[in-house]
Amino acid sequence: MANKSIPAHPAALYFNELVPERDEECTLFGHFYHPPADDVDLTRAVVARPAGGWAVIDRRDVNDVVSGGVYYERSGRKQLIAVYRRGESFFYPDARGAGRIAIPIPPNVGFLSGVRMIDAWPYACGSQNAVYRFDGAAWVDVAGPMRVAYGGPNDPILNAIDGFDECDIYAVGYNGSVVHFDGTRWHPLDAPTNQHLHQVLCHADGQVYVCGRGGTVIKGRLDVWEDLSSPERTEDFWGMAAFNGEVYLCTYHQLFRIVDRDLTEVHVPVNSAGTFYRVASNASFLWGTTGTGRVLRFDGQDWIELVWPDSV
Repeated sequence: MANKSIPAHPAALYFNELVPERDEECTLFGHFYHPPADDVDLTRAVVARPAGGWAVIDRRDVNDVVSGGVYYERSGRKQLIAVYRRGESFFYPDARGAGRIAIPIPPNVGFLSGVRMIDAWPYACGSQNAVYRFDGAAWVDVAGPMRVAYGGPNDPILNAIDGFDECDIYAVGYNGSVVHFDGTRWHPLDAPTNQHLHQVLCHADGQVYVCGRGGTVIKGRLDVWEDLSSPERTEDFWGMAAFNGEVYLCTYHQLFRIVDRDLTEVHVPVNSAGTFYRVASNASFLWGTTGTGRVLRFDGQDWIELVWPDSV
């Protein structure tokens, strides 16, 4: 008997990354429930539009897992850059199926796991403590001596990166690693955890928020950190975003916001999947993926759920 939880349509997608841009539009990167072969992991870029409309950005799917994307000012307008795990990245000139433009693979790349706009430039981080900055034409290695040569499965990994500006950047990763760039070099910081860290957010309140494995949540800056974790919360946190001045973060099953020093669960009545994976925001909305073909949108008052039509 077929598994009723898996959509039958050959173009059914489940979304794992999202990039809000225009007020009511969000780019999503989806994987196929039914890839053409076991060793293929195709990613398709699509756009969720107002009133439930959808568009495919590029039907030339990429055989890799997407690490993230950003909107970058190029040729006088914002264009999407998508970065994939094995180092491929592409410009997508617009969301109307105009194709893509390949960007050269970064030098000595292992794999990439985090992408963020810092000031006017895209940054990416990944294995061997790699950090790259896109200079408009290519990815430039800015990790310096922090980067290590490949040594095996126990190599350090940076999962996420963010910054207040290009002289005040934070990256987080495995085994409680938190590093800071001061405009000249990277420094390791003394964070109050040895758990793997998945997300970092440099907030407008001047604080850095970090979340990760085993319910870990910390906030602080440089070498002063406060642990917001609770023994009652042990599920891993996977997504984090700021919206309307507040910090939201999610596990696979719950969405929270930070209120003072505590986490308050956020009820989402339209989440038919009952799951979460990533959250992201623009000026108008908080968006969330559910690890299915659904995306959630919150305007500060009401939630709606948008469903990729082939994933019904």
